[in-house]
Amino acid sequence: MTVDEARDYIARMEARGHDDLMTLKAARTIVAQADEIAELARARDAALVDAQDYKIRLHALLDDEEGHYG
Repeated sequence: MTVDEARDYIARMEARGHDDLMTLKAARTIVAQADEIAELARARDAALVDAQDYKIRLHALLDDEEGHYG
């Protein structure tokens, strides 16, 4: 089951009033875990962008220093 399928299933079952089904609980767990993974991926991507920015700045500083003392 994909996350989108799980979301659709949740919506259908909730619309029918079937809030206590084990499969509905499992689908909610899948969606919650997928949302958490997506948030972690966004945080990782932001950290990679920050790391790349710091790397660029470091190289610029090293190039500047090398030009100054080189």
